[in-house]
Order: sequence, then C-alpha cells, then structure tokens
Amino acid sequence: MKLLPILALAPLALVALACDGRDNDMLAEVEAADKQATEGVKDFDFSDMNVDALKAKANEIGDELANDLRNISDRASAENVRREVQPALDALSRLKDRLGDNLPDMSDVQRTVDDLEARFADNEEVRSVLDPVLERLRNLTE
Repeated sequence: MKLLPILALAPLALVALACDGRDNDMLAEVEAADKQATEGVKDFDFSDMNVDALKAKANEIGDELANDLRNISDRASAENVRREVQPALDALSRLKDRLGDNLPDMSDVQRTVDDLEARFADNEEVRSVLDPVLERLRNLTE
C-alpha cells in the first residue's frame, strides 16, 4: 500500500524526463516560425495583386487578427498580441488604401473587438494596452 502513491507519480516523472530540454527547443522553433510569419506579412508586396487577390489577403489577415485577439486574457497577453499584430495592422491598412470601399466584410474582426471591449470593460490595465489596437481596427474595418 505504501508504494501506491509513488506508483501514481511515476507517469508524471516519465513525462518530465521525456520533455527534459526539448520544450525550450520547441518553444524557440515556434517563436522563430511566428517571427517569420509576422515579417512575411509586414514585407508583403501588394502591388502586383489584382482586386480579388487583395480581398482574399485582407480576409486572411482579418481572420488571423481575430484569432490573435481572442487569445487575450490579461495585460501580459494583451501586450504580446499588441506587439505581434502591428505588422498585420499595417498590412491591412495598406490593403484598405488599395481597395477603398472594396475591402471585404470584416464583421468577424468587429465582433472580436466588441467582445474584447465588453470582456475588459472594467480592466484598466488591459484596456490601456488594448485600446489603441482596437481603435485602429475599428477605423480599418468601418
């Protein structure tokens, strides 16, 4: 009977041994891929794209923005998201300049902005970080 608690902890020890050191490598790989994707959006050249391709790219960026914004849960995550979405906001701004009134429907992004405003209405820490991003999104998606 005295071995039962020790045996119950054995799977946790095996998981800890299996992950030893590799978590940092995986985290570095994920961060590198995220940075590469972000830089790809920032440096994307829209000049050779037709209207349909521009609209598709705007939809793609809008979906990514909405997904990123949904991950905000506190001030730290809001700061991370604010930093990460700046290139996407810049790209969406350039697309809006090119497309004008032909910018596709961004209602999913607008719903996400509304949800975040409601969720963090009483949280000044998060709102102080988030409001500039939300205001810019509102201006881009109107």
